Amino acid sequence: MKDTRKKAIRYLEENIAWDDWLTWKSLAVVCIGKCAIFCLYQFQIPIGVSNEIIANLLSSFDKLIDSIDDERLSSMPYKDYLNSPEWKRKRRGILDLKGAKCAICGNTENLHIHHLTYERRGFETPNDLEVLCADCHREVHFALEQN
Repeated sequence: MKDTRKKAIRYLEENIAWDDWLTWKSLAVVCIGKCAIFCLYQFQIPIGVSNEIIANLLSSFDKLIDSIDDERLSSMPYKDYLNSPEWKRKRRGILDLKGAKCAICGNTENLHIHHLTYERRGFETPNDLEVLCADCHREVHFALEQN
């Protein structure tokens, strides 16, 4: 199952132009369609089983979309946001999408997700976020404070 998940993630990374999507809601709709095609053609999964997988995806995305539509994410205190289930899901998704290693030094331990912008807090796109280790994250913020 883990190998299947990696293949699915790789397929989505190669076939979705992440820059084109402004919201996670749009991304969710595209992912459902891509996953359906992926299940049917890449793994030769029977339509009945594929429909069950798609139904589970829809249920998961419905929960995600409900949380995204909730304006409280952009207005809550930042520390509370980082402790929210929505942020934890998004953090896991970014680690899966961008790889669980620091974008600067390649370290794979003590990873943080760095906001490149806070403009869409609560509604971040993958391009708004970057994986950094704790040391590089601290250095980036130090450099930003110096400028």
